[in-house]
Amino acid sequence: MWLPLALLALVSVGGCAVLLFGRAGKAPGAPGPARLLYLAPGGNDGGPCSAQAPCASLDAAYRAAPGGSTVLLRSGTYPGQAIGGEGPDRVAGRVTFRPAPGASVSFAGTIDVFDSHVELRGLRVQDVTVGDYDQTAGRPNPTDVRLIGLQGRNFQIDSATHVTVQGGSWGPASACGGAHGGTNNSIRDITGVVPSDILIEAVTIHDVQSYDLNACHIEGLAIFAGRHVVVRNSQFYGNSVYDAFVQANSGPISGLTFERNWMAMPVGVDGVENGTVIGFSGISSGVTLRDNRFNYIVSLDDDGANPLFSDFTLTGNVGVLPYGGCALRGITWEHNLWQNGACSPTDSSMRGRPLPYVHAANDESLDYHVTREAPLGWRLWAAVH
Repeated sequence: MWLPLALLALVSVGGCAVLLFGRAGKAPGAPGPARLLYLAPGGNDGGPCSAQAPCASLDAAYRAAPGGSTVLLRSGTYPGQAIGGEGPDRVAGRVTFRPAPGASVSFAGTIDVFDSHVELRGLRVQDVTVGDYDQTAGRPNPTDVRLIGLQGRNFQIDSATHVTVQGGSWGPASACGGAHGGTNNSIRDITGVVPSDILIEAVTIHDVQSYDLNACHIEGLAIFAGRHVVVRNSQFYGNSVYDAFVQANSGPISGLTFERNWMAMPVGVDGVENGTVIGFSGISSGVTLRDNRFNYIVSLDDDGANPLFSDFTLTGNVGVLPYGGCALRGITWEHNLWQNGACSPTDSSMRGRPLPYVHAANDESLDYHVTREAPLGWRLWAAVH
């Protein structure tokens, strides 16, 4: 049975006052079979989180829920708040938070996921941070966290492992001005634990803009550390500087894959081109770009350092030949279709013609399915891969 409440603190998370409850000496998760729990904006965390007596906070339900349980959120706007972080981490048994049937649910502040085995599904959020962003001593680094079908401004993955961001959309966000606030979506090493086994799949990252590019260098997705990071089947548009920027400025990067994404030309707040679709800064190994559709240039050597690449492969992509192109040393080029050149016998060139997309837009109307205008040899190869 639970011990009495041992900690009751009022803190500010995302600009909102949040109650955090801790229980001395007990890991989150009540014993017993999975069950349904309930939250409501007017709930009471001193209750059983039942349909008749719902709790108010994500953390109260998380701590009361046996592994495999689902927490249903009733309609309303919830404040920003934290899950875990005030005691031992849950060791197993994911808890899923989702709207109750027919409910309209939103959060007015940041959700900080400090503990493990958490799934947030189908919610309208502001920002979600997974990990110990403020480096609190003794706080665990979370694992097994899933953000599924969320609509929000930004996500941040800090020294967390086995994290999935799937479905939904992120943006708009605006740094150094603008109406939206926020920053870039990011993956970082904050506590000395390199994020690993990160999947970003079937998401839309859009309209992440800087209103002062000298003060705020911002991009749709920033990968600043990570092992086995996969970004696939996702769409990027309306972002400034880069759709994605890769630089190992907080930890090592290895085993990075971009696969089957549609990535529009980055634009500024004036709608004019101001960057490249992916920028790699100092990353020369452990990268695969496969079957992506780019509507502009990839910068594989953003620093102009002319490195010797290894285990760095581009295969089946369509776009504008990367800066440096075929002169970059050690890159494997296979079956790519470039607007303005070819870097291997299996690459094809459009010879300056427009990219063969159904609708080559740089906004939400983009449709980068390839038409029959692509060269025959490339179309035949793509049809069987």
